[in-house]
Amino acid sequence: MKHGPRVLVWALLALVFLPTLLPAGTFPYRDNLAAEVGFWKQVFVRYHQNDYLIHDARFPWLVYAVVHCDTTLSQRSCERYLKGERRRWQSRLRALALKLHRGDTLQLDSLERRVLAQFRQLKFNYSLRRAARNVRIQQGIRERFVEGVRRSYRYLPYIRQVFREAGLPEALVYLPHMESSFNEKAISHAGAAGMWQFMRATARLFMKINRVVDQRFDPFVSTRAAARLLAYNYAQLQDWALAITAYNHGLAGMKRAVRRYGRDYLKIRENYLRRSFGFASRNFYPEFLAIVELMDSLSIYFPDLEPQPPLQFVEITLAAPVRLPHLIRALALDRTKLRALNPAFRTAVWRGWRAIPAGYRIRLPAGTDLLAVDRWLSGTNAALARNAPSPQGKSEALPPAHHATVPQAAPVIHPEPIFAGLKPAVEEVLQNQPVERFLQPVASLAALQPEGPRPGLAQGRAASSAGRAPVPTAVDLNDSAVPRPAPERWHATERASAQDQTVSLSRPVVLNQLLLHLRRQLEPRNNRIVVFPEETPGHIAEWLNLPTYRIRQLNGLTRRQPIYAGQILRVDFSRVSPQEFLRRRLQFHLQLLSSVLDFHRPIYLTTHVVQPGESLWSIAEQIHKIPVNILLYFNPVDKLNQLRPGDVIQLPAMLDS
Repeated sequence: MKHGPRVLVWALLALVFLPTLLPAGTFPYRDNLAAEVGFWKQVFVRYHQNDYLIHDARFPWLVYAVVHCDTTLSQRSCERYLKGERRRWQSRLRALALKLHRGDTLQLDSLERRVLAQFRQLKFNYSLRRAARNVRIQQGIRERFVEGVRRSYRYLPYIRQVFREAGLPEALVYLPHMESSFNEKAISHAGAAGMWQFMRATARLFMKINRVVDQRFDPFVSTRAAARLLAYNYAQLQDWALAITAYNHGLAGMKRAVRRYGRDYLKIRENYLRRSFGFASRNFYPEFLAIVELMDSLSIYFPDLEPQPPLQFVEITLAAPVRLPHLIRALALDRTKLRALNPAFRTAVWRGWRAIPAGYRIRLPAGTDLLAVDRWLSGTNAALARNAPSPQGKSEALPPAHHATVPQAAPVIHPEPIFAGLKPAVEEVLQNQPVERFLQPVASLAALQPEGPRPGLAQGRAASSAGRAPVPTAVDLNDSAVPRPAPERWHATERASAQDQTVSLSRPVVLNQLLLHLRRQLEPRNNRIVVFPEETPGHIAEWLNLPTYRIRQLNGLTRRQPIYAGQILRVDFSRVSPQEFLRRRLQFHLQLLSSVLDFHRPIYLTTHVVQPGESLWSIAEQIHKIPVNILLYFNPVDKLNQLRPGDVIQLPAMLDS
């Protein structure tokens, strides 16, 4: 009993370096990252929030010292103290390097000998002068981790269910420990928000962000979005180490690294030295492995931890607009509990300045009288109906006799042939053929048109049956005057018309239709461009023959600040003409489109009327089965950013040839 506490301490430290408990092959490279994983386990378990590890950024387990910041000090005083400690250790490492260069090994003190012994254990050629530039300070996060573990039990049952249905490894449910410590209200300095820390541009692909809600703060909706994003990352990268790193660094950046170094995570981690791939991205996967091991042995590390109970609630769908203050007063609901269950609603909604539209879902505390809710929403209480809308909303938890669903109109499709049989021509462009020969001006296209009205689908079919190939129309996708066949005629003629168009259209002119539209979308205006999917400052700088920092400087962007689809950027044409910039940009996006759209099949432009409750992701991937990024090529950015029920958006659809 006398040595009990000491034995316990050594047992805990030994567990930090225990072998992985993960199934073999689930998450690779565990043995290669054992030292990094051990470092992060100590950060999570051993060191408190006033402990600061002075260590090496390249090899984190090289810890030079642990310093403490008195809790009575202000944050500014603590930061000043830590900066001084970092400078002192940089000086010590440079002095040690100078002594070794002079051969003064006999004059080393005990501290210098300990540091030198650590460096000699490395299997890499790593100089002390370089190490002096890589001195970093890491704060202990034991308290934050413990609080995150307690909070996680509110959501883990639901997250496990969602990830299991998505076919994802169960251990991925612990990712929010690194992102937000399971805090649904978290906001990072870079603008990432919610429990899963979605950036606004990425979130718009999967969730609603408008004047009513920001679903990044909804732990349940954002969980489904995170599952889709992780599954997509893995489908693109085929390696969980890369897919998990892409969650932090971005899929486009990891794809760029894969193109350069292949699908070897360790090689990418060692050699991918871009500034954006910094300490956080390089250590995101080892940190995740450490979290998984800790959660699998939680009872050993934190035996007295008291988890928070899972959330209990019922969820209803509104069939008409409702103002929250009216609902709270009428049903005597606890505003604090209601707000905890619905963190995505904006402040304007909670203050009653804006109503919750029909089709939105709202969670009510468990035990709420659903019959009273149903009566009020149905408008049977005339006094309340005078103060609020009189909807016909029904609770999903009511008995079958009370079930009601929000009517959903079917998507309206008005097909219009825009390009077909493009694969050979696109391949020519992608094989570095001059794009200019396909970028004929509109006037030259007009010269190719027959006199009289432009043929629609039915006219094209008639011309083919008469033995004459119809002259293809240079379709302006934004021109409302372009004839559109009636929906009833479409179903009767779609296959024959599509086949005739595929046979008759010539390659250069049909490709011109696609390139003409892309040119209008991608060309710069007043030395400004709209950022499109997969574009990065590095791409734009390369197309302009400029250094990347110049792009950031022009737009007031910091070194770590990302850009997002739909953002407007200033560009500099001092080294490249706008035409050459457009040519390079077109070639890049044709490459992206060729991996998504099958140009061997007829491609048509359809329209979709946005229904209540729909998001960009549900419209693209659930209804029309296309990647959501494609929508940006065919719609104004402003419309996609402020998507509302009743809006009409355009998107491509492919038919079987």
